[in-house]
Amino acid sequence: MDQTHELNTRAVTLVKEALDVAADRPVCIAGSMFNIPNSIRADRAMTTEQCKAAYQEQADILAEAGVDLLMLEMMRNVAQTEHAIEAAQSTELPTWVGFSVQMSEDGSHVTLRHNPDQSLAEALDIVTPKGGSLVSIMHTEVEDTGPGLEVAVERWGGVLGAYAHSGEFARPTWNFDSIISPEEYLTETRKWMAMGVQVIGGCCGIGPDHIRLLKEQLLPTSPIA
Repeated sequence: MDQTHELNTRAVTLVKEALDVAADRPVCIAGSMFNIPNSIRADRAMTTEQCKAAYQEQADILAEAGVDLLMLEMMRNVAQTEHAIEAAQSTELPTWVGFSVQMSEDGSHVTLRHNPDQSLAEALDIVTPKGGSLVSIMHTEVEDTGPGLEVAVERWGGVLGAYAHSGEFARPTWNFDSIISPEEYLTETRKWMAMGVQVIGGCCGIGPDHIRLLKEQLLPTSPIA
């Protein structure tokens, strides 16, 4: 059974309920849209038109549910990113485009994560003319986030964001090993801010202690994602 509408709407409702209980200041709600995974089974692969329709459906549902912005995350496929941006832009909500990146094997340039044939520089040149109000480097190893931001600074003249991940996911539960300490993460975020980053947060492995320290040390000079 297709639960796309039910699950997306319920997710936004739960966030609103949590804010009513816990928020002590205005908080924006971001609706998350991910790249459709490249690893999907061949017999379930989607056509271009199906991909476009899927992104449009989710963008419309999230906008109707009342999000304040649409956050495109783990963008690692240029064609799909274009489809996602077009869908998000059609809602007239602010669109944040988040790229997951890594260094190439020879360390010479930054590529899209799990897509070593596509450089971040080329991806930005293709994608950013489609629109978007913010470009972020996200779901990226801490040590690769800085190089990714350097490319973004060169290729994108707008607002920048960064929220890295840290550690290795240990199955079957949602636990991570070898996570960067909150203090070390704070040091890295200050480097990113010096490069022009205005929105800071954390992805997988970055927990409440990290975010709490960022809030204590960085606010009110920078919003926390």
